[in-house]
Amino acid sequence: MADPYLFQAVLIALIEDGPANRTDPGPPEGAGSPAPADRFTTLPRTLTEALDLFARDQVSTGPCSRSRP
Repeated sequence: MADPYLFQAVLIALIEDGPANRTDPGPPEGAGSPAPADRFTTLPRTLTEALDLFARDQVSTGPCSRSRP
């Protein structure tokens, strides 16, 4: 599990990062959007899809992700 205080600190830092760096979020996406923006990948819609993506991710399953004895 994640530390809730660390999670909130990271969330606040990310929220402040967008305006500070003038990150353009692009046009809003919704039901009327013809296609998702090319800049960002879409989030998985199901738990199965999320687990499949997690299993294929090299960062989360690579050599640095293994715990040390």
